[in-house]
Amino acid sequence: MQALRRSGYPLEKVVSFVWGGSEADIEAGGGYAENVGYNGIQFAGVGDDFPIRREIEAMYKAEGGEPPSTFSSTVFYNRGLLISALHVEAIRNAVEANGGNADITGTQVRDGMRAIKDFSLGGLVPPLNLAGGDHEGGGWVRIFTVTKDGFAPKTDWFKGYREVVFEMIEEEAAKMKAQ
Repeated sequence: MQALRRSGYPLEKVVSFVWGGSEADIEAGGGYAENVGYNGIQFAGVGDDFPIRREIEAMYKAEGGEPPSTFSSTVFYNRGLLISALHVEAIRNAVEANGGNADITGTQVRDGMRAIKDFSLGGLVPPLNLAGGDHEGGGWVRIFTVTKDGFAPKTDWFKGYREVVFEMIEEEAAKMKAQ
């Protein structure tokens, strides 16, 4: 970000991949006020305005404490929430498929992961569907832009050219089979 600014390149024309758009990245680049307009692709919501985050904060306060300092890094914390919640949901599905018996296997958990449908974690992500062999959950992303005060959504959730990518994957797979 600093190099882009020094060269006069408009940050509004930059869209980082998911690993270049966290609070830590913005701070390392000089802070929010210096990087207004910088855009980042995210696969989970950014910020505090999600029911699951309010529930976690309330849980800490009910126990007389405060959320951990990592809670303020909403990009990374929210990604961790998503990944953790998907694993919990997979285990829940495995236990349910096993008649409520919690003595489950890794294969059952894998199947439980593959059974996840319409999972949104209260709006943290658009409805993800891992069933039917889609390990991306739909391939949803959203662009957030830097404002002087933080991040703001710039787009709705969208999928990027999945049909083109899957066509290329199928072509390559066919070539590999032919060899």
